[in-house]
Amino acid sequence: MYHIFFTADENYIKFTSVLMTSIVKNATKAYEKKPFCFHILSDFISDVTRKKLEILQKTLSEIYPCEIKIHIQDNAKFDKFPSSGAAQNNKLSYYRLKMLSCLDDNVKTCLYLDSDMLVLEDLRELFALDLKDNIAAVVGDMGSKRAKIKFMEGSEKKTFYFDENYFNAGLLLINVKEYQKAQIEERCEELASKCFYIKGADQDLLNACIESKKRLKLDFAWNFFINAYAYAITKDDKLGYLNYTKEEFKHSFESPKILHLCFKPWKFLRSFNDSKGRNVNDLWWEEAAFTPAFSAELLELKRHIKDHLLYAGLGSLLYRYTKNFNVLKIVHLIKHQDEDLKIAQNAQNFNDKDFALFLLLGEMVLHARAKKKGVFSVFLKALKCISSYEKYARR
Repeated sequence: MYHIFFTADENYIKFTSVLMTSIVKNATKAYEKKPFCFHILSDFISDVTRKKLEILQKTLSEIYPCEIKIHIQDNAKFDKFPSSGAAQNNKLSYYRLKMLSCLDDNVKTCLYLDSDMLVLEDLRELFALDLKDNIAAVVGDMGSKRAKIKFMEGSEKKTFYFDENYFNAGLLLINVKEYQKAQIEERCEELASKCFYIKGADQDLLNACIESKKRLKLDFAWNFFINAYAYAITKDDKLGYLNYTKEEFKHSFESPKILHLCFKPWKFLRSFNDSKGRNVNDLWWEEAAFTPAFSAELLELKRHIKDHLLYAGLGSLLYRYTKNFNVLKIVHLIKHQDEDLKIAQNAQNFNDKDFALFLLLGEMVLHARAKKKGVFSVFLKALKCISSYEKYARR
């Protein structure tokens, strides 16, 4: 079997179902036809959702053999793990650290995928890779690698700094034997228990515990973050950002294998256009419309989505105020929400080029509101984003 893991709570199962559907529908090449075994790690799944998953399994199996298994986790297992950064709302992101306990002893390889992904190619290509003595095959993360973990070693405070090899844990192809041999799960838990500063939750822990020399670096195409359609700073441009050359990035840009939909389609009807000029969130909704058992629920949700308009509307104003160095207007934008409805309505007809940048900037405004960030922090981040976009955007 091809063993594939996801973490999803009750609310996220319907989104994970679209990902599973895309995996099955793209299993079209001449690889060994072993069944997919989809493992869902969750804290709770209702009887209604379980019945839908049974229908999903039965219907997808008519296309390609597959099985869906549910593994309910006890949050008490994660008491030692910090509730901060990516794990501030729940411990769900840590669940993947326990996934090997769900496998039989004879399983050699397993794959983890984030639920906000869409598969465009035959995923069995990954399972055909020879991992040799590597612990995992991974894809480099976007953005600056200035992140760090701070932890206690006895009575001494220590800091672990990440480098350009930092990977995104949204895709992990695990060599089970080597992962267990290196005691990655145990080391992650031990480090977590000592942390007093961590932002990336399990992703930071895995990056700290899996040595760079024991990773197989995959093409960016296997975990293509859709904000890279707006702009991407490659290692040819500037060290410390996306650890791929311009040529490597270009290949992935033109032929992505898995889209990582960080601007989630269930919140954003519109996001970024791919190399063919298609709104990538439309691709997800096309799959959702034909996802067995969950399509009606998803399409009803689609009718009420407006976040993309608010983000873009706020971003357009932040762009204007930043370019004019109008800090007082930025203060007003962050502090007051009474005009949000009108701002969102004005975003209906933004062109594709502007929409991409405005989404990124709008996210900054809403993050500043939620986290009570200062105006100068927002201004400087917006200035940097605009400068990077103007310099590195794909034309």
